[in-house]
Amino acid sequence: MANSKALFNQLKSKITIDETESEINSMLFLLFDKILGIRQTDLMLSKEINSDLDFDVLLNRINSHEPIQYIIGEANFFGRWFYVNEHVLIPRPETELLVEEAIVQLKSNPMNGSIVDIGTGSGCIAITLAKELPHKKIFGIDISTEALEVATKNAKLHQAESHLIHHDILKYNLPFSSLECIISNPPYIAQSEEKLMGKNVTSFEPHTALFVSDNDPLIFYRHILASAHVSLVKGGLLLVEINERFGNEIAALFQEHEFRDVRIKKDLDGKDRIVLGRLN
Repeated sequence: MANSKALFNQLKSKITIDETESEINSMLFLLFDKILGIRQTDLMLSKEINSDLDFDVLLNRINSHEPIQYIIGEANFFGRWFYVNEHVLIPRPETELLVEEAIVQLKSNPMNGSIVDIGTGSGCIAITLAKELPHKKIFGIDISTEALEVATKNAKLHQAESHLIHHDILKYNLPFSSLECIISNPPYIAQSEEKLMGKNVTSFEPHTALFVSDNDPLIFYRHILASAHVSLVKGGLLLVEINERFGNEIAALFQEHEFRDVRIKKDLDGKDRIVLGRLN
């Protein structure tokens, strides 16, 4: 048996990564909750635990900058926990804003329309939309079979009606017509920006889901827009998450593809993060 509070402090003293105390505490709270079943209130009460876990292995993973979400195998998104592994991106708050905007735009329409999530990854977007808009038909597509396996696991976990399809948007138009909405968080970080990012991202998250060539950083948006132009109904909604550097350029692409009411929305840090519009 071990005192949970003493163990928490012992592990904390051995973490060497350059993070704030608050961030380290958050990581350990997640670790204790998800792996040991010990909540913060249990720690305050110094609850006794009995575990044969190899904490040195866990510490090594933390000190190697591996994201805590991969260590515990879960990430929170829109109030739900999703299974994640090295084949999918860790869901981020910016993407919650993308989903929130989609829900605001679509909830008022009672029609049983269809929505496609391009580059579904863990399925967090498609599954959240399936749960929040149960009268809609949701599809998630991805080029990665490993990512689709993760999304399938999450769909079962959340008992969500989402249809997952293997598809390469850079090679083929969407195999749909008369869609009400297309939503996507595609790869949008230029490869030259990799050197500015933390090791927790560059050493662990899948590069194919993160980076695009500096020679053509808008490649996914051009293909998505070309496909959306033929797959959406008139007035159909397209929403994409973007690199803050390219908001105006992507908005211009929307207009070139005959989208109206094109808007750029900022994230909580005041950076351009979402572009949306409706097919004219």
